[in-house]
Amino acid sequence: MMPYEGNEPYLFVSYSHKDSERVHPVLEALAAKGIRIRCDVGLAPTGDVLRRLEDFLIQSEVVAVFVTENANGSDGCRREIAMAVEAQKPLLPILLEPLGDGWVTADGAALFFCREDYPDFEHFVNALAALSLLQPTKGAVPAPTAADEAYERGRQLLDGADGVPNVEEALCLLRFAADRGHADAQCRLGEYYTSVRNEESNYWHLRAAEQGQAKSCYELYLRYRFGFSGVEVNKTLADYWEGQAVRRHYPQAQYARGYRCDMEEDHVEAVRWYRAAAEQDCALAQNGLGECYFYGNGVAPDEAMALRWYRKAAAQGLADAQFNLGFCYEHGFGTDMDTSVTEDRRQAAVWYRKAAEQGHLSAQYCLGNCYFLGFGVEEDDEEAAYWFQKAADRGHEEAQFSMGELYENGFGVEENRTLAVYWYRLAAKQGNEKAQSALRRLGVAESE
Repeated sequence: MMPYEGNEPYLFVSYSHKDSERVHPVLEALAAKGIRIRCDVGLAPTGDVLRRLEDFLIQSEVVAVFVTENANGSDGCRREIAMAVEAQKPLLPILLEPLGDGWVTADGAALFFCREDYPDFEHFVNALAALSLLQPTKGAVPAPTAADEAYERGRQLLDGADGVPNVEEALCLLRFAADRGHADAQCRLGEYYTSVRNEESNYWHLRAAEQGQAKSCYELYLRYRFGFSGVEVNKTLADYWEGQAVRRHYPQAQYARGYRCDMEEDHVEAVRWYRAAAEQDCALAQNGLGECYFYGNGVAPDEAMALRWYRKAAAQGLADAQFNLGFCYEHGFGTDMDTSVTEDRRQAAVWYRKAAEQGHLSAQYCLGNCYFLGFGVEEDDEEAAYWFQKAADRGHEEAQFSMGELYENGFGVEENRTLAVYWYRLAAKQGNEKAQSALRRLGVAESE
């Protein structure tokens, strides 16, 4: 984002540098909607930087403060808030995370504009840009160029906006825009030609990435990191392009960095990157952040916060998050105190099913268990057998033991000692003590 440098009304933004990865995507999105913004971005670290920031604040139309725990502990943010109040500037606190009671006006009315009130990043930014308080700071959005129009129409045709994709015309329009330097069109061509014409795909992604197109930067990182699309593995180039994608706040790159930190057991840093990506609606990061809260990795354990982030990722269809959400409901982790046990169990079965239908192994076993025990659903041994079988066929040890029990006792399947032994043996080979005990009880060896 290039800070505004003219003389028209603008928005001054105060935030903690520790929150840069979370704040900058919001500023860039607002700037794209015509909001004129000044902050410390782009300021050279000279001795008079504080004075220049003070001048920016005093001359601004509105002061926005990104409210977080980091901002609450920042001397700079406190100083800027005090200056805004003294100068009687309209103050817009933007709450990025739950902070308890928060700020209030003199008459007790809440001032927060809350990220949590909106289902995703796009709705949040649209609502923020539409605030009447910010309208004086909004300028005209540049008129689209011929390349912009060609890209937009080409994208629509490729996506089948008219009912059926028109690939030939779409590619002509995208190439027209790409040849004129339109980075998003170059990226889209790179995506289209992936696994079709690798050399052309790599060419367009490189051209887009050289202009700072974040998705193409991340694509090049993946290719150099894992050797995709005919590219030779090159750690130096992989690290370079990952850094470029992270600098441009691309959420998948932020998630990848967080995951790497997690694997290296630098959990505090993992939380930082997961949160930055999660707030841009990256489902993988939302699930990762939920797991950090659940297990207390990098943050204090907080089952309610874990459940909150699992819900966000699960709503986007991420099977791992749907399973985690089902697990929380099954065991009552983080659920509301006024929610009945029956309702929690019903929700557990609902989310286990969503994950199981996507092939999630543990969810298939847990859903089978729900049907076997009548946990949140009507007891149904045949349905239990169906889901246990799916998990058992893919090597799930507990599901294999459960299939042995079903065949031994004729629950949901026809009683069959041979098949019971078969499944018990498979589970026993994986060290399942219950299966080993069952084989001893039946007087059968663990191996044929």
